[in-house]
Amino acid sequence: MAAADPLLGLSLHDGEFTILERIGSGGMGAVYKARQAALNRFVALKVLHPKYATRKEVLTRFRREARILSQLTHPNTLRVFDTGLLDDGRLYIVMELLEGRSLHRVIRSEAPIDCVRIAWILAQVAYALDEAHQVGILHRDMKPENIFMQALPGGLEVPKVLDFGLAKLDESLLAPGSVAITKQGAVFGTPEFMSPEQARGETIGPPSDVYAVGIVLYEALCGRLPFNGGTALEWVALHSKAEPIPLADRVPGITFPPAILRIVERALAKRPEDRYPSAKAFGDALRSFAEHPELSLLDTAPDVEEMRPTLDVNPRAPSRHPSGVPVKAISVRPPPPSTASHASSTLPARSIVGIAVAFLCLGAALAFVGMKLLGGTP
Repeated sequence: MAAADPLLGLSLHDGEFTILERIGSGGMGAVYKARQAALNRFVALKVLHPKYATRKEVLTRFRREARILSQLTHPNTLRVFDTGLLDDGRLYIVMELLEGRSLHRVIRSEAPIDCVRIAWILAQVAYALDEAHQVGILHRDMKPENIFMQALPGGLEVPKVLDFGLAKLDESLLAPGSVAITKQGAVFGTPEFMSPEQARGETIGPPSDVYAVGIVLYEALCGRLPFNGGTALEWVALHSKAEPIPLADRVPGITFPPAILRIVERALAKRPEDRYPSAKAFGDALRSFAEHPELSLLDTAPDVEEMRPTLDVNPRAPSRHPSGVPVKAISVRPPPPSTASHASSTLPARSIVGIAVAFLCLGAALAFVGMKLLGGTP
């Protein structure tokens, strides 16, 4: 039988945290469920693997992940509460405990996912990334496995952005005396979700994370990636030169709203300057589509400012989409009738009165002439 995990039952921080069970593992370490006695709540502990305890670059990355997450407060980003050291020198991070499933599992079991539902989910992800971008942090490894769907009471799910372990920081954010652990020309991330410039080891910015989330959007809509790659080198070449396979070819028989197709196309543009300029702009486009999917029948433009003048928001109580996000009911103003059609179908009241008077005068004149011809007195 496998040996019992020595961390189970361990108390940390003078008994503040008690490790209860192991709930997951990864390349850098394991994740445990623990109870925080003072606040009577459960938390997650991410503990570095023993084999990395003496590797400086891994320790640096682990500390950076904790530092990055501690700076971010967006509700769609995993929260970090504390950090510390075990007796054997291993680092650990105390994080919020999430119950639910990864977006990867959702896509595997439910794709193709409803357009409105996935637009709501990824709009929230984009806004969480925008907060990180605003403080000089690029995620660099956005993929469905790093988006966790937290299960809430009532069957609702809220996305949480995970794993900033490969994040790139602005040098101004580094602690005094520390050095960057990545270099120009180095490639980090998952090849299937890398932007062209990231795959080539070039300088990246927020549009690179936008591209990765665009790949997630594409995969959620059809259950497959936009290219048929194999090796890492093949994916680099495809991201750099190939056009994405049309969504309609991936799932024959499904008609996608033109607006969502334009959002995917812009997010996956080869040149960073042709994509959404920020994660917020990307999130705005996704949210606008999710709030007003009916407009895709009238106007395929995904930009908020292009849609807003055509809307008349109905003040009725919002309905709720299966994703759990309120959806406002809207009504679209009908186009005003043209002057020509209006004139041909109806006549002004004054015109009708004038015509009636003219007929009365004509009748009187005919009666007068008739009486004179008959020799009578009018």
